Amino acid sequence: MIIDCHTHAWEYWPYEPQVPNPESHGRVEKLLWEMDRNGVDHAVLVCANLDHNPRNNEYGAESAKRYPDRITCFADVDCSWSPTYHTPGAAARLAETADRLELKGFTHYLTDDYDWLESDEGLAFFDTAAERGLIASLAFGAPWHPHVRKLARRFPELVILGHHMAGTRASEKPPYPNFEEVLKSAEVPNIHLKLSGFAYVSQVDWEYPYSDTMWMVRKLYERYGPERLCWASDYPPVLWYMTYQQSLEAVRTHCGFIREADRGLVLGGNMAPIDTNPAFKLEILQDLLQFRLHVPCKLGADTHRELDSHRDVVAGPELGQQFGSEAVPDFRRHSAGEAQGGPLVERGRLRAGLGSCLRPWARLRARCGSRRWRLIFGRRPELLGPCLGEQEDVRLKGHLLRPHRLLVPKAAVAIVLDAGSEAEIPL
Repeated sequence: MIIDCHTHAWEYWPYEPQVPNPESHGRVEKLLWEMDRNGVDHAVLVCANLDHNPRNNEYGAESAKRYPDRITCFADVDCSWSPTYHTPGAAARLAETADRLELKGFTHYLTDDYDWLESDEGLAFFDTAAERGLIASLAFGAPWHPHVRKLARRFPELVILGHHMAGTRASEKPPYPNFEEVLKSAEVPNIHLKLSGFAYVSQVDWEYPYSDTMWMVRKLYERYGPERLCWASDYPPVLWYMTYQQSLEAVRTHCGFIREADRGLVLGGNMAPIDTNPAFKLEILQDLLQFRLHVPCKLGADTHRELDSHRDVVAGPELGQQFGSEAVPDFRRHSAGEAQGGPLVERGRLRAGLGSCLRPWARLRARCGSRRWRLIFGRRPELLGPCLGEQEDVRLKGHLLRPHRLLVPKAAVAIVLDAGSEAEIPL
């Protein structure tokens, strides 16, 4: 499956110089025609309420309802051109827009007011996004990276998707301080980048296939990994520089350093859950409730009592005992059919001992794709963080389960896609 994670559609062309057919040049049907010609299965409309298009959010949502198998809408919420940009009430506006348009994500274009991300208004805005499981599709340049990293660490369950390689520029002179900031953000696992905007990154916007950018794209691939890069066209503005097909081939053909096994992730695999949103649909959560591992959590007695008082983790067979505080959970491999531990949730409370997968793995794989998963407990990182430590990767039926630090606010357990989507099981 090929998914274009950054496109636009407008009822009236918003840019200058104006095109001869402004009422049709940006229509969603033209995007669908290009997708059909080039074998692209799904696209994300990144809305922009620009000139002549004050209702672009509604147009995007209507397009997603008209073509639900082809289009997903990310609404414009308080972008830099909006009169409400970084004014009080941003969180409420995001919540209202997300509810009204049934969003899976939103877009927010930033200027240079870096402190806003750490203000009460900014934190409330992104807390609302995190609570609702919205993907935050952000337009920001290199100076924003330290602030975005801080935000991402504060909300580790929030998927942040940076536009157009997020400030990467081939025109930058050695030692490339801005590009180093882009690369440094790879250290934060919930920051992702769109592999798009090659013409913006290049020193010459018409010189396809932008060979001066390729060493930088390779660095992004090496540092972020294939699981956190997503191809995008930026259609239709991309037509100023190249065709829609060329925007796809810039990655598929000309990024020859991307391994064949990884290319599918970049071209759509990382965004594949977007059309079914497995992280927040009840039927997927019901499947995940049956997806079980044996994880004896050997926590110290003091830690256990405090956790229990917060209803984060409730004593199962292992937690009731007083283990040393230095003990680490024992991740074990199990084959299908084993039934160790107990149910994942018992009487609405998480058990410490979990079993193996009872429901056929093929069903979950068919619905979510062949993905990597993490199992994460608790909402008190200062208590739970040391419990996992640096464990070996665990494979269940051939699929990687990667232990990770325990950072899940307002949830007792979460099963998280490496690409960043999250499934919460609240207590």
